[in-house]
Order: sequence, then C-alpha cells, then structure tokens
Amino acid sequence: MTVTADASFLVSLYGVDVNTPAARAWMAANAEPVLLTGALRFETENALRLACFRGRITAAELAQALSEIESDLAQGILIDVPLASDLHWEACRRISTAHTLTTGSRAYDITHVAAALVLRADVFLSFDGRQRTLAKLMGLHGAP
Repeated sequence: MTVTADASFLVSLYGVDVNTPAARAWMAANAEPVLLTGALRFETENALRLACFRGRITAAELAQALSEIESDLAQGILIDVPLASDLHWEACRRISTAHTLTTGSRAYDITHVAAALVLRADVFLSFDGRQRTLAKLMGLHGAP
C-alpha cells in the first residue's frame, strides 16, 4: 500500500484540531509510511505557522509540531519523495480539465491528488470533502 495525504490530514496529525484524534488513530492503526512531496511539506508547515499566527495553536505547539515532522521523517514515518515536475503538471492539467467544472476543485488541492497519481499511491488521506471526492474519482482509496 502506498499512502499519500493532503495538508488537512497532516495539519490535523501534527497540530490540534477537531480531526486530530482521527488522524492519530489512522496513523496508529496503519504501519505504512506517508509520502511527503516538497509542496505538501511546504503547505503543511505554512498552515501550522498560520494557525499559530491566528492563535489556534501556541508558539510552543508550533515548535512541537515542526519537531515531530522532522522526527517522523528521520524515523521513516514520513518519506520525503521527489516528484517529476513535467509528469506532475501534466496530471494536474488533465485532472482539472476532467473534473474542476463538476467538483469545484482548487488548484493546490489538485496538485496533491496529481502527486498521488504520479507516485502511484493507493490511499489518499484527507479531511477535505472536495479533495476526497476528487481523489475517489481518480481511483484513490480515501481515508480516514
């Protein structure tokens, strides 16, 4: 099983929000690592910093979350993966052409689903309803 995610899942996993228990439960029940692209890492870390800016998490919680990401990378829970940009952007355009008019998918959300396809993932972790719908349309199994 090859697992990818979007920032909604990772922010819930490393931050503190309503979906945190579900994200942590999924990770505890599944031994497979989660593939982490550069774009996904950037979006996740930025979303955590934004949560701190908005007062949703403290500076100490932000530091802890960023430290946990580094630790999980070192332990192989997250796997930093390169992504061939030409294949990725072509998949993004193909998905947008086929589905944006019916799903209302945002461009950055499409990038994560396209990355999952290029990386030949089976599972796409997300708490975003539209993104889960798009992932399912593209043949990915949604979770949690």
